[in-house]
Amino acid sequence: MSPAGECPACGTPQPVVRKPSNWRQALWGGWTCPNCGSEMDRWGRNLGVPVRRRRTWTRNDATAASNPGGLTLCHEKLRALRPDLYRPLQRLREMVGLSFPQRTYLEEQLQHGDSRAAVVVSVIPLLVAAYTDEMDCVAILEFPDELVAEYNLREGTRLLTVNSYGDGPEWHEDLVPGPNNTERFTELNPLIADFVSDDAERLASRKQEILADEWQRAYRMGRSYLKHRPGVARDGRPVFCGEPAEVLRKQ
Repeated sequence: MSPAGECPACGTPQPVVRKPSNWRQALWGGWTCPNCGSEMDRWGRNLGVPVRRRRTWTRNDATAASNPGGLTLCHEKLRALRPDLYRPLQRLREMVGLSFPQRTYLEEQLQHGDSRAAVVVSVIPLLVAAYTDEMDCVAILEFPDELVAEYNLREGTRLLTVNSYGDGPEWHEDLVPGPNNTERFTELNPLIADFVSDDAERLASRKQEILADEWQRAYRMGRSYLKHRPGVARDGRPVFCGEPAEVLRKQ
């Protein structure tokens, strides 16, 4: 039996202010040890959650990217694209577990997601082709036109996408898998890192690591996509970029 106010698994002191980690804690109290991941009820009893340190809180820790982004989130940039994520009510809902913690998700995606080539394929409107080697295809992302001048963009400008994946029962209908599709995933969430991170050195170094063939493939696939599916593009803003474009309605 551990002393009151300590994690019974590792002895870490209970924080003075406890942020709910799930619905149970929001409704009935309790806390999750930040050191070992064990969960306690409001009286400090271990609920039997396996004791292990989580790498992330919003992602699947069972998988790891071969080329993680290693980037940090710039809140000023994110606020410009998604001011709604910084409204007091939204932040309160996240704190009590009533809303998905989107900013935490974006921080973890930039750090641990799969970084690949992304290329501007149009500036009027602003469209970016985000490549994934897992599915061997691109997602076309549309952004506000003012970003063209802000980032000095032109057709062919190289950007960096940091991808996360899902294996749901249905394929995202706006994706066209290529011949090198691994068939491990059906869902793609491509985050354009240049628009939400200020880590200029890491962005530049990772882009240099990407082979010329991948940049060319991303651009060719993007231009081909615009030709065969005109008007089909996702909202490129975080976290909307994970939602597939409505192909049938737009064609």
